[in-house]
Amino acid sequence: MFSLLDKTLKKGKWYHLVVVVNPEASVEFYIDGIKEGEIVTSEIKSSSQSLVVGNNIWGEQFYGSIDDLKIWDRGLSSKEVSF
Repeated sequence: MFSLLDKTLKKGKWYHLVVVVNPEASVEFYIDGIKEGEIVTSEIKSSSQSLVVGNNIWGEQFYGSIDDLKIWDRGLSSKEVSF
């Protein structure tokens, strides 16, 4: 098991994870359609790096499966995130 915000996720179980970036406002984190946390964008440091999914610039990697990755050019509403 590992922790995402205050939610414990179980190994071997699929989750619907959503991150909604609202420029100059907030970043919202959803697990299975439920908002689990939020940070203000002032806590995010901009970068010239490309978007990377599954690993990062520090060599850390996600060991699991990712299915149906979708990226929108706008922030989704809470209603759009729920399923």
